[in-house]
Amino acid sequence: MNIFSKMKDYTDELDDILDKKYFSSTIKNLLSSMLYRIDISYNDFAKVKRVVREKNLFIEDVLEIIRNYCDHIKAVKLGSEEENMLKKNKVPALTNERERSALVYPTEKALLFAISDIEPKYFYISEKFIFKSPLQLLLVDGCNANTYEVLGNFNGWSWDTTDTTIRKYFSNLIYQNILLMMGEEFLIDWRSYASSKRDFLSEFRKVLKDTTGNVAYFESLCKILYLKLSDSERKKVDEIIKKQAKEYEKMLDKEKYLKEWTDKKLKYSKSVEFIDKVINDKELLIKEFRKYNSKLDDDKRLSNIRTYINILENQKEREIAAISECSYLLKPVNYLNQMSQYKAFYEIKNTKFTLDSETINLQLEFLKFFNKKIDKAEEKEDLLNIIYMLRYYKFIKVSSKLYIKDIKEINDMVEKLLYKSITKACKIGAIRIVSMNTMENYKIVSGIINTKIIDLEDVKIKLNEDNHIEVYDKEIIEKDIDLAKNNIKLDNIVIKHKRIQKIFI
Repeated sequence: MNIFSKMKDYTDELDDILDKKYFSSTIKNLLSSMLYRIDISYNDFAKVKRVVREKNLFIEDVLEIIRNYCDHIKAVKLGSEEENMLKKNKVPALTNERERSALVYPTEKALLFAISDIEPKYFYISEKFIFKSPLQLLLVDGCNANTYEVLGNFNGWSWDTTDTTIRKYFSNLIYQNILLMMGEEFLIDWRSYASSKRDFLSEFRKVLKDTTGNVAYFESLCKILYLKLSDSERKKVDEIIKKQAKEYEKMLDKEKYLKEWTDKKLKYSKSVEFIDKVINDKELLIKEFRKYNSKLDDDKRLSNIRTYINILENQKEREIAAISECSYLLKPVNYLNQMSQYKAFYEIKNTKFTLDSETINLQLEFLKFFNKKIDKAEEKEDLLNIIYMLRYYKFIKVSSKLYIKDIKEINDMVEKLLYKSITKACKIGAIRIVSMNTMENYKIVSGIINTKIIDLEDVKIKLNEDNHIEVYDKEIIEKDIDLAKNNIKLDNIVIKHKRIQKIFI
C-alpha cells in the first residue's frame, strides 16, 4: 500500500469517527486539516528528532484518542469569556478527562494538544518514591509537549523552534532527556502499562547505572523534584528525607550495617521457628497462651486458643516478610542500590542547591550518558543518529527565549561530544573530510550541523574561488563559511575548488 492510499484510509477512518460525533463543522474541518498537517510534517519531524514512533502508529494513536476520549470539542470565539479562560491558564486548550470534553483555540495545533492532554496517562511510580507526585506531573506535561511538537515546530517545509504556546519548558526538557536515553517505546509503555508489576523507574535507574557506572542523573533529578514540591508537601517529605539520610549515614559503615541486618534476620528466623514449635506442640501452646493472657488486662484477655493461634500466624507472616527484606538488603547488588537511593536524600538534606544550578548539573549528567553512547557507536547509522540527536538537543528550549545552546556550560560539553562523534564519523567514512586538521575539519562540519537544515544527508558543499565554503540545502545556499575568518588554513583543505560534493556520504 503506498503512502497516498494509506493517508486516504486514515481520512476515511476519521470521517467514520466524525459521523458518530456531534462536533461542529468548524471542529470537523479542523480535525481533517490537523490530520493532513501531521501527515506532511511528520517525515521532517522524524528526520530531525530521530527518536519517534513510526508515522502510521502516531496517526493511529491520534484517531483512537478521538474515537474513545473526545465526545465534546468546542472552539472558542475571540474575545469571549472562554478565550479568557485559556489565556488565564496559558494553554491552547482546556480538557476535562471525565466529561471527555475540550475547549480549544480554533487551530490545528491547539486540537493536537487537546487530543494529547485528554488521553488518560498514568506513568506508574511506586508509592515508596517520595517524589511520585511531581514526577508524574512532569512526565504528563512532557508527554503532551512531545506530541504537540510535530505541529508546533514543523510545518511541512521547515523546522521552527520559536513557538512559545507550550510553556512547560522544564517538563519537556526532562521528558526529552528520558526519551533520548531510553527510547520512545519505553515511555509509551510507561504511560499506558496497567500493572504495578513493572517498575519503570527502577529500569531507568538500572540503564543509567549500566551505561555510566552511577545514577548521578537520578540523584540530581531528585533534588529538582524536591524543589518542585509545594510548601505543605515539602514539610512531609523533609521528615522522610531526614530518616533516609540517617539510614545512608549508617550504611557508610558497611560492616556494621550488614551485621545489624544479619542479626535482625537471625532474630526473625528464631521467632518464626519458635512460633512453628508453639503451634505444633499442644502443651507448649497452652503454656504460651496462658503467659500471653497473663500480661493483658482482664477485659482484653483472649477467650480461646484459636484466637491466639491467629495472632501467632499473623506475627509469623510479618516476620517472614521481615526476613525477606533482610535477605534482599544483604545481597551486595541490592545493598548498593538501596545505598544509592538513600544517597540522593542525603544530598538533599546536606547540600545547598538551586533550580538553575541543579538543572545544569542534570544536563551535564545527561551528556555523560551520551558520551558513553559515542564510545560504543561503531556503525555509520549509529553515529549519524547521535549527531542528529545532539543537534536536536541544542535547540530544546529552557525558557521562552533561551535554548540549551545558550547555556555555556552545557553547550561547551555538547560541542565536545559533537567533535568526538564527527571525528569518529569521518574516520569510518560516514562524513566527508574537508580539512586534514581535525579541529579545522570540526569547525567546518559543525558549522553545517548547527543549522536548521532538516536533512543533513542532502547537504552539499562547494569551495569557491574566494576560499569560502558554500553550504547548499538542495539547490539553495544555506550558509557561507569564510575560511580566513574562521582561522582555517587553505593548505589543509582537501576538497577541490568549484566541485559540489555531499558532506554526509
